[in-house]
Amino acid sequence: MRANDDLSIVVDTLSHILPGEMPLPLFKPIIRGVTRVRSFKSVECSTLLVFVWAEILANIVEHGRSDLVNEIGGWLLGEYASDGINKFVVIEASLPAQGGRKGPAHFCFTCEAQQQFADARESHFPHLQVVGWYHSHPLGMRLSEMDKQVHQNFNEPFQVAMVLSTGGWDIGCAVWKNGQISEVGGFFVLDSAQG
Repeated sequence: MRANDDLSIVVDTLSHILPGEMPLPLFKPIIRGVTRVRSFKSVECSTLLVFVWAEILANIVEHGRSDLVNEIGGWLLGEYASDGINKFVVIEASLPAQGGRKGPAHFCFTCEAQQQFADARESHFPHLQVVGWYHSHPLGMRLSEMDKQVHQNFNEPFQVAMVLSTGGWDIGCAVWKNGQISEVGGFFVLDSAQG
């Protein structure tokens, strides 16, 4: 977890979008301790904007690389905010699923894994919301039908599904858009002054 526990999101104006350039949001959350915001893939401005701390992303990738045969996953914790125009989610922590049902082409949270998650969250991150889940995926960057079923359990408009190619070489996020699960797209990475 980051040293900055008193996250405060303040909206600040960013540069306008120029035709033919990668879309950038007109606003970005400014969070204490941020020294740089980088986009990872193209980010669609009309949906939920996803931000993840670089050190948390590194933890997720490390977990994804720990089993190159089976899909594995975990929970994403953070905060959600809106400025009345844009909606933001900031991923501040991740908890790997212990004992999830997994195989070369599937991953599912078991009751045991969910209880372990609830206990760990209560002990370490009681102030953070569940903002989604992540899992490794050997079959490309699209969510499978089983993944979509799992994501139905993360049905708040701010909850995301982060997908990592097996080995963590490619990463993307699916978000809710008009009540439907979007295709996997980009997100923003936050670098801190400490890391």
